[in-house]
Amino acid sequence: MSRAYICCVFSALVLASCGGGGGSSGPKAPNEVPRTPQNTSTGPVEIRFTGAPLEPETANIGTGMPEREFDVGHTLSVWWEAYGYTADGSPAEGSFIYDSEVYLSENDTLEPDDKLLFSMECLAPSSGNQEYACSQYASFRCDYESGLSLSCLSLPLDHPVGFKDKRIDLSDFLNIVPKTANIIYKVCLNETEVCDLATTQIVLN
Repeated sequence: MSRAYICCVFSALVLASCGGGGGSSGPKAPNEVPRTPQNTSTGPVEIRFTGAPLEPETANIGTGMPEREFDVGHTLSVWWEAYGYTADGSPAEGSFIYDSEVYLSENDTLEPDDKLLFSMECLAPSSGNQEYACSQYASFRCDYESGLSLSCLSLPLDHPVGFKDKRIDLSDFLNIVPKTANIIYKVCLNETEVCDLATTQIVLN
């Protein structure tokens, strides 16, 4: 996968998630996202990540370094596309909320002691004036900072249901460097155990 291809896909995803451009006129996004127990869809019974080119990914798109290897000062760009489906496998009609969580893990299996990087609610399908920063498309960036920490935000910025300047201390996780780790993505239909998981292996230097 070339750097130019990843940049093109990531740019298209961000534009799609904000309805082609523009932002919400609502209040600034808080660090902690409020839960909104609401579901207006008439039939989603499962949620699944899609395949290429918008499968869950974490990549270094800003330098000539290997795509999934990160030095201090690099940015982890995170994105995915997910859809709700009815019992017969058709895409669900109407809007629905799903919960998303992103973890940093020692392996490719989600375990209780894995480090939660961030979580938020997403409203699908996308809408040009929606309050949610993510829809079926989701994109985030985390700056890998000195002191072994990440500073993360949701894209596009300044949606009421979103976050920015969320800091995660990695000093307990990075017991050695470089370290091979896994980003684990989890999406669930709102307030259910109907979920899908995916992983990406990365290296933190």
